[in-house]
Amino acid sequence: MALYAARWERSLKVSTALFVGLTGAGAAITAFAARRPETPDVGLPALLFAALPVLIVATAVLVWALAPSGFEIEAALIRVERPLLPIEIPLREVREVELLAPGALAGAIRLLGTSGAFGHYGRFRSRTLGKFRMYATRGDGLVRVTTERDTFVLSPDPAEPFVEEVLSRAARARRVKPGSRFASPPR
Repeated sequence: MALYAARWERSLKVSTALFVGLTGAGAAITAFAARRPETPDVGLPALLFAALPVLIVATAVLVWALAPSGFEIEAALIRVERPLLPIEIPLREVREVELLAPGALAGAIRLLGTSGAFGHYGRFRSRTLGKFRMYATRGDGLVRVTTERDTFVLSPDPAEPFVEEVLSRAARARRVKPGSRFASPPR
């Protein structure tokens, strides 16, 4: 088993701190307003207003719980560690591994996911990579792992030993040079 960190870049630390601060402030203000004597205390609107701080905090906890916290390579799989629902990528399905060139994600758009609070994760699309699933905590040292069914962009630290480890354990995987025109076409 090989473990790799999910090192946070400075901009992620700042955006996460802002997210946590604003979320906490929003929950506190809403809770304070819900307890004011002039706030109606009957009916569905009052119930929803009173539940709003709980929903705000629950959303923040869910964003944290789905964020990548590390990467692990075991005998048969790559695991994206996260507090809730870790992602498992079977090594037998890995076809290509590539250390992405700087700027490879330029112009990528988020289809479903989050960026800036605890990490960058979910489904994305770019012209160069096509559709992919990203689990990253920084924008440099990214690794693309292409399987039979999906493409993943990960941010293991350190990246190069991660690539070597995947190649040594995934029998059908091949290394793709950064920016290679021989990489799989986007899906």
